[in-house]
Amino acid sequence: MKLLSKLAVTLAAAVMIVACGGGGAGRTPVQPTLTRENVRDLLKMGMENSANIRGGTGGAKAHRAKSAPKDPGLLAKRAPGGRREGEDGDGTEWFEFNEYLGLWELSVAGSADDETKGSGFEYYVDQARTQPGGHDLTWVGDPSTFPRWSRTEQTYTAGNFAGEWHKTYAANNEDETGSNEGSGNIPNYGTYQYSGGWDPSGFGEWNERFDATSGAWQTYNWKTSAEGERFKLVSSNGLGMEMLYQVDGSGNGTITGPSAILPAKLAWDDLGNGTITWADGTVTEFTEWNFFGW
Repeated sequence: MKLLSKLAVTLAAAVMIVACGGGGAGRTPVQPTLTRENVRDLLKMGMENSANIRGGTGGAKAHRAKSAPKDPGLLAKRAPGGRREGEDGDGTEWFEFNEYLGLWELSVAGSADDETKGSGFEYYVDQARTQPGGHDLTWVGDPSTFPRWSRTEQTYTAGNFAGEWHKTYAANNEDETGSNEGSGNIPNYGTYQYSGGWDPSGFGEWNERFDATSGAWQTYNWKTSAEGERFKLVSSNGLGMEMLYQVDGSGNGTITGPSAILPAKLAWDDLGNGTITWADGTVTEFTEWNFFGW
């Protein structure tokens, strides 16, 4: 999402956790009797768990981003007899058991001349590579033609993340417009899908929907313009949020929901210092965009 602020994404994920009324052990469903401390704690918890959205920093997807070798050939394990497991002759593949994923992984170099061949990793249940366990691959189109596109697919059919999958597609056009879309499934958590695009100035709009395994749902919308960035959330239980981030960093927002202390008004300056004014008149101060005390 080209110009979307990281904070807006985090807030969306945070409220999603609240809107879904849980999503995991230890999370508290939204209730009409929520206090301002409850709201802040729930949003904080949501931010800390936002890694689960689109495979963020705590899922299998992010683990791959952090653990992928910068030079697979150099990091490849040596098998008995001095042969590198998974080596395809040019030293660009490796083969090793990944304890985090619970799968054997084989690097795949792909081909610059054949865009049907993805690069990344293929997974196996066994060292003999007779039982496939999924893959994490990226395909890239011909960079000399438009649209210039890339596609990713990450699927786990076995191992510690069996059933999890993520897919993305992005394209850039010759007139500097572009689009991206994605979808995924996280077992015992939910599914998501999003799509959007941008104009030649880089401004755009994105929409996303999340459906929790509990049956709850949430939609959110981002718009970027010369004014700044607008974010709106709607959830199945009535909890909602609207935020405006001005180009100078200042902004304002509103949180609504089934509670006597909502709606709450947020306002902050260009340094991220501001207040949350609750419906009962009480005020909570924050600094550096630390809205909910994370």
